[in-house]
Formats: sequence, structure tokens, C-alpha cells
Amino acid sequence: MHEYRYSEWKTCPLRVENIAVHSVKAATDAAQLLADTRGIKCTISADIAQIPFSFASLENLKVGKRSSEPWNELSGFFKAADGWVRLHGNYPHHTKAIRDSYQFENKKELIELFSSLPKIEIEKTIVRHGGVASAVREIDQWNQLPQAIAMKNAPWVESDLESRLSHNFHKSNPVLPAEGIKVLDLTRVVAGPTCSQLLACLGAEVLRIDPPFLPELKEQFISNGMGKKSAVIDFSRDMNLVHELISQADVIIIGYSPGSLDKFGLGIQQLRDDYPGLLIASLSAWGESGPWATRAGFDSIVQAATGISEMCSVINSVGERVPGALPVQALDHSTGFILAARILESLAYLKSGIIRTSLVGAAQELTNHENKGFHEGENDVVTTHHKLSIVDSTYGRLSIPSIPVTIDGDHLIGKVQNYGSHVATWFVE
Repeated sequence: MHEYRYSEWKTCPLRVENIAVHSVKAATDAAQLLADTRGIKCTISADIAQIPFSFASLENLKVGKRSSEPWNELSGFFKAADGWVRLHGNYPHHTKAIRDSYQFENKKELIELFSSLPKIEIEKTIVRHGGVASAVREIDQWNQLPQAIAMKNAPWVESDLESRLSHNFHKSNPVLPAEGIKVLDLTRVVAGPTCSQLLACLGAEVLRIDPPFLPELKEQFISNGMGKKSAVIDFSRDMNLVHELISQADVIIIGYSPGSLDKFGLGIQQLRDDYPGLLIASLSAWGESGPWATRAGFDSIVQAATGISEMCSVINSVGERVPGALPVQALDHSTGFILAARILESLAYLKSGIIRTSLVGAAQELTNHENKGFHEGENDVVTTHHKLSIVDSTYGRLSIPSIPVTIDGDHLIGKVQNYGSHVATWFVE
């Protein structure tokens, strides 16, 4: 198998490009398969040189002349008495959970407080208050945890499908591979929206639904929002509407913690029973089994828990070993692309059923022994480029790293429409 090397990713000892290139190429191959089965004459290709830039889409986003600021001051590594923890405080309710866990006035006080506390205690306390945190573990420590044991033999992405997709894609003579396919997007943050953005820019009608009480971060929404419609629905009040949307959809993508939507009749197995012709894609942080299955998680937190942050550690200016991170949020982006690949492939073969993937599955894929270490002379070094998609929107002129996929040589692109600006309904031809 041909492999690639990105010089800017050599700061990390893990072969991040292996998982990144594999996921993007899998998605382009599946998109080409769908185009071919629908009789669409086009050539869909992966832009390998664009992957590093596009996998940092939020970091490289510009709204007007203003650059994105992806991290809150309470997100990052903090030193504990016996090691390090990583916190995620980007969302207001997660910042509140940190503040509910500990009494402090500013970040400096929190640093001083943590310096006397064990890292596992900090993790447990913040999680107990509804926050998101992980002790920085070595990979052997992760492998001994019940969650790692529960997910040990789980593949990164797995499918349980059958041939009974009920819809005929609602479109005759399509121009784009996914044109006429209706996708209900119940995902947030990066991985799920990366998947649905790709589907949207391949022609699918993607309707993203968010709750009114947990608005998405604006720049995060913009960074992977091309091609989609966005609506806000209160599930506790409008479930009849949600089920009406599902009944007309071809695909539903769910990125909320396993079990959290069961009370609305949106459990994965319940959806399969109620809508046998539906393709259901389920994305989780920690997998759907084990004691952490319902725990909130993000790319950076999964890196800390599974040993990746420790593997990427560096020596700072005072000679202290400090944890590091992957050069991009590769768990998120790669998982988004691999999930899109399975969805597109399933559509090509008219399959319905369930597709499951997780960020922890991506982490375990990445830390396999064959992905570790750079081997000079064995791979091609890719000269990367930084192609931008320029999009006019009500947010202003947007400069968004182009999706690393082309159709007949042109990068995929789509409009970015306002968050929550659409009526929750499908387009009627």
C-alpha cells in the first residue's frame, strides 16, 4: 500500500497521515462508487496535499478578516500533583461544570489548586459535575481500564446492514453523486458535521437539527457547515415533527451520547425497528458499550485518555516533560470521513441498517504498532498546499479550508447558511 508523509506532522511520533489519508481515500472511492451506480459521469479524487490544511479547518477559518479562536482558556493541559489532566471548556456548560467542581477566580488559581490534587481525582470530580476531563494516561494504563477492555476488539467502524433501503433517492437524472438523498443530521462539534458536510457538498439534502438550549459555537458551525440547512427543534415539544422528518429521510446521523435520545424514541435499535428502510449512522466518543459509553468526549480528551497525548509529549524550555497532541484533530476528521465512506457505500448498494463508529476506535486504530514511527526513505514526502474556499454569507466573507475532495478537478463547495435559520422541513420538488 502506498503511503505518504507530511513534513509538518513529524512533530508527532504517530503516523497520523496513515489514518487521515485512508479515511479521505475511502470516502472518495465510495463517492465514486455511488456516482457510477447512479450513472453519473464524473471523476472524484482525493486531494492528498490538502489534507493537513483541511483537517485544521476551524484553526484556519477566517470570518471576514478575523481568525478563529478555537480554544477556551479552560481547555488544555493542567498539571496535577502526580501528572497531567486535560480539560475541555469550550462550551459554556462545560466551563460551568469546571467552576462548579472547584472554587477559583481565574486560571492561575485553578493551576495552583490542581498542583496539589491527584489527576484521577480531578477527572472524576469534573465528570461527576457534568464536565469533560481526562487524566493523561500512558497507553498501558488505558489498556487496563474497563472501557478499553470493552472496546478492545471493536473495529473503528462496523456495519449491520441489509438490502431494503426504502427510498429511490427522490431525484431523476442527478448531476452530483448524492443528489436527491435526504440526510437528517443530529450531530455537533467536528466529526459528525465533517461527515454531513461532505455528504451535503456531494449533493445530499442535509438538514441539521440542534436543540435550543445548547447552541453550537458559531465558528465551529461555520467551519464544517457548507451545503447544509440548519434548524432548531426542542425535542421535548416537537417530537412528532422529528419523526415526520425521519420518515422521509434516507439517512440519519446521530452524534449524541449513546442512550441520550432513547426517551424521544430515537434509540438506535428503536429507529431500526420503526424505520426499516432507514440508514442509521451512529457516532460516539467512547463506543456504545463499557462504563464510559455515555460519557461525553472530544478528540482532545480521547487523545489524553488513550495514551496519545503521552506519546506526543515534548520537553519544554525548563527540561520538563509535558504532554502533547496530534498536529490536527485527526480523530475527529478521520472518523467523519470514514463514516461518510460507509454511508456512501451503503447507499450505492441500497442498504439500510446501522453503521457505528467512535473516536476511541480511531485512537486505537492510530496507536496500532504499524502506525508508529517515521521510516525515512520508505514514503513520499507530500508538498502540502493551503487551498481556500471563499464563501459569501450573512456572517461575512468566509475563508474556509477546502474539503480535500474534488469532482472533475474542482474542490467540493457549498453555501454556509445561518445557524437555525431554516424551517424543519424537506425540500419539495
